[in-house]
Amino acid sequence: MTVTGPVLAVAVGVLAAMFVASGVPKLRRPFDSALAMVRFGVLKRIRPVAGRALGGAEVLLGVALVASPSPRWPALAGVALLAVFTTLVAVALARGRSFECACFGTGERISWATVARNVVYIAAASGVAAASQPPADRLLGLLAGVLIVCGYLVLSTMATLRPFATTLDGSGAADG
Repeated sequence: MTVTGPVLAVAVGVLAAMFVASGVPKLRRPFDSALAMVRFGVLKRIRPVAGRALGGAEVLLGVALVASPSPRWPALAGVALLAVFTTLVAVALARGRSFECACFGTGERISWATVARNVVYIAAASGVAAASQPPADRLLGLLAGVLIVCGYLVLSTMATLRPFATTLDGSGAADG
C-alpha cells in the first residue's frame, strides 16, 4: 500500500517533528544522551560530543524531511536510525535492563512501549520512503505533525512525572 495525499503529508510532518523534538534535548544536554549510549553499550565512556552529534543528526534529519525536494532519502535514513534505536532498546529489555533513554529529554525509561512507538515510526518512515511523489501540502502536514508529536510528548511527560498523582493521605506522590 502506497501512502499518498494528506496521509503522506501528515506522516512527513510527524516524522520531522519527532526527529527535531528528539534531537534538540540531545543538543542542549548531550551528557544525558552520552550516558544513555554507555548504558546501551554503544560507547565505553561518556562522551558528550557523541550525544551532541546524535542530536544534530536527528535535527538535520527532521529538517531534511520537510525541506528536501523528495523526503524519500531522509525517510530511509530515518528508518535506519529508528531500526538501530529499536534494536538497542529491545536487546536491553531482553537482558532485563531498564534505564532512561534520553529519547526526548523527559526522563523516560525504556520499555516495550518504546519499542512499539518506534515500530510505528518505522512504519511511517517506510511509507514515506515508498511514496512515489513528495507530499503536496508539506506545511499542513508539518502543522499536523507538530500537534500530534506535542500531544504525545505532553502525555508522555505527564505519565513520567505524574503531576496529579496523590496518595491516600492527600499528599502529593512526588516522593515516590
